[in-house]
Amino acid sequence: MINGKIGAPKGGRVHWLLWHLPAEFKGAYELYYDYKKHSYVFVRHHGRALFDVFIVMHSSKHWWRMMYSCPSKKKYEYFGYRNTRILAEFMFEIYKNFPNGGQG
Repeated sequence: MINGKIGAPKGGRVHWLLWHLPAEFKGAYELYYDYKKHSYVFVRHHGRALFDVFIVMHSSKHWWRMMYSCPSKKKYEYFGYRNTRILAEFMFEIYKNFPNGGQG
């Protein structure tokens, strides 16, 4: 919330999910997104190989879906929620299991 006002600022869009994700998480991933649909792909590599990926889609006005895959660790998750803060917390918890992307 900026200046005590609720909602998106006039004249622009806010990516609520990105607001709720810690800088550590955002710095670890390459981000691709569809601005109009609020769909996101977070990709992380170990060397040249894919390490893990989060795909997040705003599937309806009040619902978000998150899919996660880490093929090398055989870890796969699927989760949906109405609140981006909760979704971001869930994503960060998964990230904390492998914070260095399999390096070290």
